[in-house]
Amino acid sequence: MAHADTPWLTVDADGFARFTIPVDEVREAVGEDVSQIVAEGNFGPSANWAEFGLTLRGDTATGVLGPLEPGAYYYQITADDHLTVKDPTNPTSVASEPEWSTFLVAGEGAELLADAPEGARGEVVELSYDSSVAREERRALAWTPPGYDPDRAEPYPVLYLQHGGGQS
Repeated sequence: MAHADTPWLTVDADGFARFTIPVDEVREAVGEDVSQIVAEGNFGPSANWAEFGLTLRGDTATGVLGPLEPGAYYYQITADDHLTVKDPTNPTSVASEPEWSTFLVAGEGAELLADAPEGARGEVVELSYDSSVAREERRALAWTPPGYDPDRAEPYPVLYLQHGGGQS
């Protein structure tokens, strides 16, 4: 599906999420005409899943949601209550739900969710290992800090994190 470079979702500094979705792109994605477009996501009370109906204005579906509390949010676009569309202008995804996209509302309490500044990110590498328990090859991700020196005399502190719930 070809699409414009204009984001379907923008979030301002005050935590308002603005959806501006070209109806023609949704029609093209689902292969039929649509009469209703909603954004669904975890932006309901207590981060519960909620539907947010968008207003159809000519060739655009629009809506403003918020202000949202600082944090990470998931969303998907649904047409006519059953046709799901991935936001093609947002490359983020959720491993267990490929039609979902994510966005961040910056602010107090969400600092650890934000991207690290350039030069302070370090590196993430993917490792694979043979698991004698699962009897298969598994993968792990390892992060090393900026300026990591594998020959350093003093060992680096290590944190092992395994939640086992997917979406790693």
